[in-house]
Amino acid sequence: MRISLLRIMLITCFITMPSRAQGQQVQTHLSPDRTLRVKTTPVSKACPEGRITILKPNGALLFRQSFSSSDCEHGSIIVRAEWTTDSQFFVFNVASTGGHQPGHRPVFFYSRRENKLYRLENFIGYIVAQDFTLEAPHIVGTEKQKSVGESEGIAIKINLRRILRQGYAD
Repeated sequence: MRISLLRIMLITCFITMPSRAQGQQVQTHLSPDRTLRVKTTPVSKACPEGRITILKPNGALLFRQSFSSSDCEHGSIIVRAEWTTDSQFFVFNVASTGGHQPGHRPVFFYSRRENKLYRLENFIGYIVAQDFTLEAPHIVGTEKQKSVGESEGIAIKINLRRILRQGYAD
């Protein structure tokens, strides 16, 4: 019985772990108003851990954030990324490399107004959803943890502009 449970846990871990093939492609995300461009790239050919680079219309660097680690086992791969319809926020989620917290995909958002990156969990608590949704103009849908230690979640919708005004983050 113990071996079967261990096998199930290992199989689940490998299924939910990001593969090195994920996140290895350079992607460009043009804002809907066509004024900013975000590039999501791996840090190197050998390491799929990601970075985002936000560029002004003239190509000048506006913002950069790396999700890499020195050993390519403790960083994050950018899984999915998208602009809100009003071009005010760039939203993306990440998955850990190295198998740490398999299945956990924190959501981050870049605020154009503040030129700053925020982790959504700092506002709403631990996220248990594998993905997120976006609704106009800047509403993120996800699931937060129902109670500490549980994997069950509660579906919620978050207005990004409103939570920044309320200032709940660190």
